[in-house]
Amino acid sequence: MSTVTLECRLARNYVLENVAGSLAYLLVKATPNPEVSFGSLPLNLGLVIDVSRSMKGKKIECAREASKFVVESLSPEDTVSVVIFSDDARAIVPLSEARDKDAILSAIDRIGTVSGTRMYCGIETALAEMRKGAKRGSISRMVILTDGETEGEERCLAIAEERIRGNLVISTFGIGDEYNEVLVKTIADTCLGGTYHLQMPEEMQGHFQTEVDAARAANNQCHP
Repeated sequence: MSTVTLECRLARNYVLENVAGSLAYLLVKATPNPEVSFGSLPLNLGLVIDVSRSMKGKKIECAREASKFVVESLSPEDTVSVVIFSDDARAIVPLSEARDKDAILSAIDRIGTVSGTRMYCGIETALAEMRKGAKRGSISRMVILTDGETEGEERCLAIAEERIRGNLVISTFGIGDEYNEVLVKTIADTCLGGTYHLQMPEEMQGHFQTEVDAARAANNQCHP
């Protein structure tokens, strides 16, 4: 059974005889066999979660549950880091293999809210963790869960501009009925990611899985 089918076809069915400099274009189409599994690339995931006071109540509950849905969907070959941010940022799950999900889920369950919001601290801390797992043949993705209210919006956008040059895709999930849609959408658009309004935690897994499947199919090699 062949893994790839090649189809070759000339742009036209004839060429002019005895004409110097005549060009002929050949189309070569390679189609993978749908019955052959080519496997998938491991994912290097950075989860960045807003724990500022504005996330108190249903918002932080939604962020916790959505993050757990994502972790549950990871393969043992994947790596994940979980960063929370308020005035500063902290990796509550340093870069880890996704095999020990119980420990990761337990850390997420303990997330609470505090005062202050500096999203750029969360992004920078997540980048530092993700760099530890960046390697050829892996896919790096950052996912930010926030209501988008933050100090230093300009710095967040500057980091996003830097990351697109490094081929890192960042997707954003706005939580709650009112969130800073302009900021989270601009970050995602700059880094070629998706922007979603998350009303129910269950919605997260479907959106996230769609993005990861597309990234793996594209065989990206993105490094933070």
